[in-house]
Amino acid sequence: KDTFKTAYIVLLQVLPLLIV
Repeated sequence: KDTFKTAYIVLLQVLPLLIV
């Protein structure tokens, strides 16, 4: 069940890179 939480954390770190 921690997979979703981990994926969310990864998205938070990757999204800024996509925005820039």
